[in-house]
Amino acid sequence: MQNDNPSTDFTKPETFKFIMDFDGFIKKLYPILAVACILGFVIMAALFNAIGIPAPALFALVGAVALGYFMYQARKKQYDRDWSNATMTFSPEGIVSQERAQTVTLPWNKIRGFGLGGFVGPAQVPGLAMSDSARAATEFSRKTSASPQVVLEGFGDIVLKDDAPALSKMALEQQLQRVEKDEDGKPLCVAVISYYEKDWKNGQIGEWINHYRPDLKDKDQVLTDPTISN
Repeated sequence: MQNDNPSTDFTKPETFKFIMDFDGFIKKLYPILAVACILGFVIMAALFNAIGIPAPALFALVGAVALGYFMYQARKKQYDRDWSNATMTFSPEGIVSQERAQTVTLPWNKIRGFGLGGFVGPAQVPGLAMSDSARAATEFSRKTSASPQVVLEGFGDIVLKDDAPALSKMALEQQLQRVEKDEDGKPLCVAVISYYEKDWKNGQIGEWINHYRPDLKDKDQVLTDPTISN
């Protein structure tokens, strides 16, 4: 059932700005920062003790606090660079998400349903050898930093921008090699709609979805209607 807002012109593109501020961003990273500081403390304490520095725990504590501060400032810089100008545009053709490193295009008829995605997670490199403690820390970070956001998932295009950081390029290339693809070779990608409107279900983003894909009911639904092209 459609519930279109008469004041919305669905024939013209509408752009939404990224709404999560840095406080919301950094809260999702507190578990990762905590794990990094704890590991840093343990490693530095052991190192200082091995080389005979007096009060190794005290110096390790100072080092761990400095490490946490450095990581906080680095994340602040990353946020300002990557997210302050991020946008999502809705149009009759579909959804275009413009981020610092990439542009994601998701046509309406290629969307297969809602899902949940996280704001950030620990890096996972295939074949990377990790110690038991590093593996445990990574798993702890993955679980505690999970911050489900509502996404629309489907098959579309992911284009890396020319000025994207080298690490972003490498990560995307690895991702595209592993990700599911449709019969046309289009990769599975997502549009994180809850980044751009807090109450998206009752807001303008919800109106766009209701207008062009009224068959999508809620975030748990995956399309099964064979009349919709996936």
